[in-house]
Amino acid sequence: MPWINDGESQYSYLLDIDVLKKITATDRMKSRLERLEKSRFFKMELGGMEIIVSRTGYTGEEIGYELFLHPSMAPDLWNLILDAGKEDGAKPVGPGARDSLRIEAGLPLYGHELSEPFDLSPFEAGFGPYVKFHKPYFIGRDALFERMKSMKMAVVRFKMSSKGVPIVKQNDPVVSSRTQRIIGAVTSRAVNQEGIQVGMACVDKKFSREGTGIGVIPGVHGGRERSRPLQDLVPGDKFCFLRMLLCSVVFPKGSSGCFSRGHTGYFLNC
Repeated sequence: MPWINDGESQYSYLLDIDVLKKITATDRMKSRLERLEKSRFFKMELGGMEIIVSRTGYTGEEIGYELFLHPSMAPDLWNLILDAGKEDGAKPVGPGARDSLRIEAGLPLYGHELSEPFDLSPFEAGFGPYVKFHKPYFIGRDALFERMKSMKMAVVRFKMSSKGVPIVKQNDPVVSSRTQRIIGAVTSRAVNQEGIQVGMACVDKKFSREGTGIGVIPGVHGGRERSRPLQDLVPGDKFCFLRMLLCSVVFPKGSSGCFSRGHTGYFLNC
């Protein structure tokens, strides 16, 4: 999702809609694009290519679009979009930029906050409302309903208090600063625009309440492992413990996030 800064007023604005309108053939389609509601989609033509455009995205921004098309047309559309946004400074970004944005927004990723290796369902990830139990049948409906009633884990977000702290990675243990017991593990981690680590962790639901003190035990950093396994540590060994504090819910009340009552996803700040 490209952003532009004019360098004087420090006013930043999204150019997604403007770039897409530049390569939209008719005024009618431009109007439909402008009126497209969040999480909705429709078929349209961009640069002579039939595509599906949806007002969704993986950055957490209020305005964002995803384009669905045949793989053979992807290179042409990619170049068309970059050319249309060139005057405004549009540039391609990679998975690292996407990861930092989706982590800050609390959006889950398969293999991290969903499914393996932590066996997480949409409910643990905080996205239970997207599972529509009012539907009479879908594969896994009964099993998921039972899972929801006995949920023991929850995904929380964290943010380090400063730069320069050891790097945390997926699977690094998360502990309670009160009991010193392991209560979960880091699921995702990235660096935000301030150069500070942010991430998400799957923890015991009892420790996901706002204000609960937790910590992360860093694992492998820069190719070097801990000098000793945890069980072999003795008095005098150096041990790095990053202390954190939960401070606010994932989606503040009144935002576009929709969570059921009792949702326990929180943002951690250490």
